Amino acid sequence: MPEERELADGLARVRWNPHSFRASLRELPPAVHEDRLVGVLDLAVPALEDTGADGALLSLHVLIDALAAEI
Repeated sequence: MPEERELADGLARVRWNPHSFRASLRELPPAVHEDRLVGVLDLAVPALEDTGADGALLSLHVLIDALAAEI
């Protein structure tokens, strides 16, 4: 889906923080919210808010990169 690809590309260019993720998710068309990348990103916000979750955040970044490569 082009919107999902655009989201992945956009996140690749921004500094990851809870605000940027929430803003990216809010701007998506409703149909994109059913895609798998958004489901993963929904889980990212709590990890971004947890300052001790660096390992989990790195794993999440790798997973999102892998999902985006398949889009």
